[in-house]
Amino acid sequence: MPDTTRHPAIEAFLSEIDARLRRLPEARRAAERDELAQHLDLLVTAYGARGMDEGAAARAAVERFGRAERIGAELHDAWHGRSRIGGYARFFAAYAACIVAAYLALFWSMGDPLPRHPWVIAVHAVLVPSVFILTDMRRRRRAATK
Repeated sequence: MPDTTRHPAIEAFLSEIDARLRRLPEARRAAERDELAQHLDLLVTAYGARGMDEGAAARAAVERFGRAERIGAELHDAWHGRSRIGGYARFFAAYAACIVAAYLALFWSMGDPLPRHPWVIAVHAVLVPSVFILTDMRRRRRAATK
């Protein structure tokens, strides 16, 4: 429920996060919104004590707090017990299984049931997804800090 005493920038920020949490139970969503609002109110108060007017303090608090999309996604994932590492682990396992199956099928079709160079499979099944995962993690980290 919006608080009419808050600055519109803060209400817009909280509404964006609330939209990201629409699949959570209503009580949990309200609790998350209240906690975030308290933190934002404290930041606005701190900026106001430094001499900023209310509008500038509210905008600075929202900017310092971070991107609403990222915060909402992280709260949603935390509630549902998901993590980005778990997604990477599933991707890694599926990719490695596909590569191993493809190479074994290739060698079998050539009449060689076992590859002469098993390190070729290891390189493609482990190194390639590892590079992808590290690159993706670095990209996400950079995007989160912007």
